[in-house]
Amino acid sequence: MKLNETKTGGVDHDDDYVYYKLTLPEGTPSGSKNLVFEVREDKENIKEGEEIFSDPDIHISTKFEKPSRVNSEWYSERYGDDIISIDKENVKPGVTFYVGMYCQFKCKYKLNAYLSDSINLEIGYVYSVLLRKGTTLNYYFKIPDRDYDEYLIIASSPYLNEFRFFAAKE
Repeated sequence: MKLNETKTGGVDHDDDYVYYKLTLPEGTPSGSKNLVFEVREDKENIKEGEEIFSDPDIHISTKFEKPSRVNSEWYSERYGDDIISIDKENVKPGVTFYVGMYCQFKCKYKLNAYLSDSINLEIGYVYSVLLRKGTTLNYYFKIPDRDYDEYLIIASSPYLNEFRFFAAKE
């Protein structure tokens, strides 16, 4: 897969994975933007009468070519669409991200990865961020239909090995 390219895919068997690989190209701004992975149900390619329960989960690793629940550095297993933001400290030219798409039941999805300075919150979507020990992240969330159109969240993890925070628009 490539940055800013939407992959249409699916898992054809219950309790199975499909794998992708994204290598950040030369010229990728090093450490200045977050890498965002979005996976959404592909409603357009579900045929009438087709029994598909689309709830894709996403697992991402820079170490394992086939990431899963037990060997991924970033993951989201929420019900419905999933969005993961990888902090800019991990975004460098030449770094390869391995992506495992898991579905408990046959599913269809659209997968996209892009670089972003900020995350636009949308109603109905939850954004997942994993913070590791000894790191601090500044995330700017833009909410255009509010009086305040930008929020800054500063998260720091000096003591815990890692923790996850979620952001959502009401």
